[in-house]
Amino acid sequence: MINWLIVMMTIVGCFRFSSITAQETDNQVSSEWHEYTDVQTADYKRFKKEKAIDDIVKLRTGALLVRLKTRSKSIKAYKKSGATYVAKRMAERQLAENKKIREIFEEYYDFSAVYYFYTDDTDKLLMAKHEGIFLNDELKRDKSIELTADFFLIVDLDVLKEETLYEYWNGFPPETHVKQHASSTLQKVFVVKDMSLEQLKRPFPFYVRANMERFWPKRVQKLNRRFHKFYTTQEELPAPESSTRY
Repeated sequence: MINWLIVMMTIVGCFRFSSITAQETDNQVSSEWHEYTDVQTADYKRFKKEKAIDDIVKLRTGALLVRLKTRSKSIKAYKKSGATYVAKRMAERQLAENKKIREIFEEYYDFSAVYYFYTDDTDKLLMAKHEGIFLNDELKRDKSIELTADFFLIVDLDVLKEETLYEYWNGFPPETHVKQHASSTLQKVFVVKDMSLEQLKRPFPFYVRANMERFWPKRVQKLNRRFHKFYTTQEELPAPESSTRY
């Protein structure tokens, strides 16, 4: 009889402990993670604007790094499978595209210093190993080219990621605690990213459309003008959904 009572008391105790633990966990989650309020939205917009202004000011005396694709993995795979002609054509087309991009930025971009590097050297760049990764006029790696700026932004020919939802950790936290949910669109753009390859946010003028190659010179011109305008006026540009001119 005594043994039976001990077993029943143990079971009841475990049930109460589990209930208390679950309640505490639920309370903890609900107090830490929540959807944003109007006040937090205003705070976040203010934070984004301050960050954008800081980025454009630093870029003016910093550098824009143009990241050029190599398609090295695809080319290597074609060669390995024996499709050497396809690999050769792919390499030629990519080289031609990279030369065109470089020529356009050299002619139409003057907001800051500009450097060029390959996607294959991205890890080195992110680890601050800059020696021998920047490209000369022939798009060859050149050890004599050194990045002298402490601050830089990166521009990619890439797809656009759209911001859709934000959550906050204990209200409005530092930037590293903001959780961003984003979805990629099929829109091809010249898009500006930070030193960690995170896409920038408005009001920074962080992209222009690049769907058609023949319009690339005008697009880079537009990006350059937007940099100058935002630096001078700090004027917020139209949201993507209200403008089709990017």
